Amino acid sequence: MAPGDFRHNVPRFSEENAQVNASILEGIRTVARLHGATPAQVALAWVLAQGRDLVPIPGTRRRTRLDENLDALALVLSAEDLAALDCLAGKVAGDRYTPALMERIER
Repeated sequence: MAPGDFRHNVPRFSEENAQVNASILEGIRTVARLHGATPAQVALAWVLAQGRDLVPIPGTRRRTRLDENLDALALVLSAEDLAALDCLAGKVAGDRYTPALMERIER
């Protein structure tokens, strides 16, 4: 990350947590390879598989990424894929936000 990147203040990107979370990415990449998909598509498909009351809101800066994200709608993950991804999701290290922002989140 470049100096001044906001992620330097985000707990999930601390040196110790980033190493754990990078290993999770490898598991996502494995599922992606099985489907000829990108890790981003797998992540979006996983969120979509969680139920109709959850909607992923991906950000993008490029048309190619928008098209890639839309292609995730056609990705059908198997029960085994979903179980593996659920297991990985439970291993994420570090809070998503700084302590000050965590205090402002409704729980």
